[in-house]
Amino acid sequence: MTEARLPRPDSDEVHLWKVALDFAPMAPTAVLETLSAEEHGHALRFRAEIDRTRYVVRRWWLRELLSAYVGTDPSELGFIRGPYGKPRLVVPDVGWLRFSLSHSAGVVAFAVATGREVGVDIEWERRDFPVDQVAWKFFTDDERSRLGRSSSVERVEAFFALWTRKEALVKLTGRGLAGSESSPSKGPLRAEATCAPSLCLPDVREWSVCGFDAGLGLAAAVAVEGDHCRVPATTRELSLAAMRGRDSARALPTVTRFGWDRVQPTGHRGNQSTGPRPGDVASL
Repeated sequence: MTEARLPRPDSDEVHLWKVALDFAPMAPTAVLETLSAEEHGHALRFRAEIDRTRYVVRRWWLRELLSAYVGTDPSELGFIRGPYGKPRLVVPDVGWLRFSLSHSAGVVAFAVATGREVGVDIEWERRDFPVDQVAWKFFTDDERSRLGRSSSVERVEAFFALWTRKEALVKLTGRGLAGSESSPSKGPLRAEATCAPSLCLPDVREWSVCGFDAGLGLAAAVAVEGDHCRVPATTRELSLAAMRGRDSARALPTVTRFGWDRVQPTGHRGNQSTGPRPGDVASL
């Protein structure tokens, strides 16, 4: 164990972070060495180089961020999935940590909370997205009616504002990640409200959900177990300076500097003798 570099959130607050995925945070070799064998194998399953790169960088930042909170080397972190597929940190076993992440359009957002479940979602507000077709399948009659009264530009923004809230709620418990037909995204939702009876989730009696600013062209929302929780209006930017101190800041190589021929589905420096960790979660 090393000393934690970030203070954990108070019990009544959520920390929100974001970072661009189209830049390697440090030398590609060092990034790859931090990941587990399962993560290496998962990266190799992406056909497009940009998708492989974004996955690897996303996983590296997740490990770096959680390491800063719990004081453990990033390569030594271990994860399992809960009953509905939601990932949880188990190595080290810190009972307070709850986290969620979401990525879209080359940006990843992280939410970190203490002792209460959390879910985050960000979405690129694509103007060519089939808003009406998706709304017909997942939104209530009232929600579709409100969308129908909006102009074409407003309808896209309104759709993603509501959609991210629904998805954040799904990610709060993981329901829907495994294809559950009872996913909260298929029910009614009132933003910034406590749980309606038809949407109450197992083991979560109340929840709160609200939007936040993730940057131009992105819709974003976070759902939190319980109420009376402070959520920042915007995210903080992840950086090596923030995670490791100013001496670690450096010019970032672009994604084209990654050498994917060096990615091998074998152990990394943290588990060379033991292979993949049981229950290691690589598909976030």
